[in-house]
Amino acid sequence: MFWVISMLNLFVVEAFAAETAALSSGSLLSNLIPIALIMIVFYFLLLRPQQKKMRKHQNMIKALEKGSTVVFGGGIIGTIVKSDEEHILSAEIAPNVKIRIRRESVTELVKDEVAKKLIASEEKLVEKKARHGKS
Repeated sequence: MFWVISMLNLFVVEAFAAETAALSSGSLLSNLIPIALIMIVFYFLLLRPQQKKMRKHQNMIKALEKGSTVVFGGGIIGTIVKSDEEHILSAEIAPNVKIRIRRESVTELVKDEVAKKLIASEEKLVEKKARHGKS
């Protein structure tokens, strides 16, 4: 009797294994589809916008010229005086204060009207400090 039950158990296990193998071969494709969809969504939500942002920044760096007012990585605002080398700029950050800085550190190109306001406020601050120092 025990022998018959063990044989039935063996047939049930083999049948279950065959059914699982048949299901797993069909489900391989169905498992890859969600992964592919996640990768596509990841590309359009994260990678593509980052590439556009990098391309825009590179175009802005190429367009820098003498007299452009820019914001550097640390928040320093300056006016480009000259381009020494391919990757180095000379910028005036205050009257008679010039620095050399890499082009890649430019984070923003300031529009002319905003630049005029910034320069005017900077000059007022310098004059105020000069008057305060003489008193």
